[in-house]
Amino acid sequence: MARFSRKISSWLGKDDVMNGVIIWSEHVSKRAIIWCEDHGRLAFFKAEETLQGESSRKNQVFAYESGDMVSFTVDEQADLRLARDLQWVSRQKYPHLAEQLKAGSSSVAAVARPSGNIVQFRCVEPTDPGAEAYEVA
Repeated sequence: MARFSRKISSWLGKDDVMNGVIIWSEHVSKRAIIWCEDHGRLAFFKAEETLQGESSRKNQVFAYESGDMVSFTVDEQADLRLARDLQWVSRQKYPHLAEQLKAGSSSVAAVARPSGNIVQFRCVEPTDPGAEAYEVA
């Protein structure tokens, strides 16, 4: 789906710009992993690859943190999604997203139980990442 929407954007003359949230960053190597708004593959950012030929920006302090919402240009290469031209949208907009994603990946999918036409959803209160999941009917 992401490739299809990317092609449509190209046909319409739009840049491949996406928003996302940094879920991991490392200041020394100036790298980050970004969870993308299309819920597709994660995007990888590495400052030195992005800033080749831009010596004035290579020595800038890398201050992106997990939880920062960013806008970036997407460059898809083989099975990798690379982020370039990182720009802050909002600092610490989603400070607990990485923990919530980790918790969601380790939880077992809800077991189907016969319950008529009632569909149960497992929810976690977004303001408290440590809260236990509860069922909503």
